[in-house]
Amino acid sequence: MVQIDASGGVGASDASADVPLDSCTTIHQRATIVERPMDIIIVIDNSGSMSGEIAQVRARINEDLAGILDASGIDYRVIMFTNYGLSSLEVCVRAPLGPGDCLAADAGGTINNPPHFFHYDQDVQSTDSLCLLLSRWNMPDVQARAPWSSYLRVGSFKTFVEITDDGVSCRTPGGVQLTDTTGEPAAQQAIRAFDAELRSLSRDQFGPPGKRTYQWFSIVGLPPHVPPTEPWNPSEPLQSTLCSGAVTPGLAYQLLSNETGALRWPVCQNDDFGAMFRAIATSVVEKARLACEWALPPPPPGKVYDATKLSLTFTNGSGSESSLPRVDSGSGCGDGWFLDNNKAPRLLSLCPATCEAIRADANASMDIVVPCESIIDPPQ
Repeated sequence: MVQIDASGGVGASDASADVPLDSCTTIHQRATIVERPMDIIIVIDNSGSMSGEIAQVRARINEDLAGILDASGIDYRVIMFTNYGLSSLEVCVRAPLGPGDCLAADAGGTINNPPHFFHYDQDVQSTDSLCLLLSRWNMPDVQARAPWSSYLRVGSFKTFVEITDDGVSCRTPGGVQLTDTTGEPAAQQAIRAFDAELRSLSRDQFGPPGKRTYQWFSIVGLPPHVPPTEPWNPSEPLQSTLCSGAVTPGLAYQLLSNETGALRWPVCQNDDFGAMFRAIATSVVEKARLACEWALPPPPPGKVYDATKLSLTFTNGSGSESSLPRVDSGSGCGDGWFLDNNKAPRLLSLCPATCEAIRADANASMDIVVPCESIIDPPQ
């Protein structure tokens, strides 16, 4: 049989998650649960209508985002993807999250504040943010600083925060035209193409097919919720009307939020972003603490795993072992664990209730067991 280390969440299984199995090679590694690091990428539109929103980011990001993250003790970093500067359409983040007081122009080398804050200096206009994220992946910023990809960590969960009053209309590096201005079908096509190219940049960073390792919050041009103090939840439909002053409702961004289980807010409520940032921070902390999903090692070429033959053994702090049940999917998941794809599994996840219970046992461990007979030809 093969035992796979389950430490550290997706992408953190050391070599066992990346090296194909040769028949029945045995890998002996202890399985543990740890909090996963969180990388937060904030993408801000620098076009002429965004001064109010940018002012709110500068005003609220320390107290209502970084303050909560610091208090939680999780391992986080914030990557700002927007124009750096001191004008009303540029962003400079003050200390303690940022590096200084933002009272003078950057003199070189002070735009970042490791280990928690990094700024990728890039002009983002009304409709091009998705394509810029793709095209600038391994490119230095306008100040010749490191690519934004260099600030991300393998094994971290990614949280994107999009802030814009417009939609999507741009061409990807792969030559695909993205647009969401003609309705939901076009928006669906846009996010499918974006998601495919994003994962092609790095499966380790953004997840394999069938399992995203990122979520996408949207502060965009949709109308206020009823009541207006509440965000739009992932279970609620896309909103095709506008809040006052917005250009488009940002359908593609809304779809990314719904599909990744994240919240949406009207960008026009730019008198106070505090509640939005607090909700995002709370979600990030919860994601960090529910790091109960792990990559399986690739099977031999041309083979897949038989899901019915895989098992997960839990050993509690007292040394008692038990076999956790497999459920068909994460939908309505009660107790046990599930796979990302039952026909060709690559990721194993605990049900939330099981994850919480196991995390409460500081000395618990687990073994993901892959017996030889689980390695099969793909089903016809």
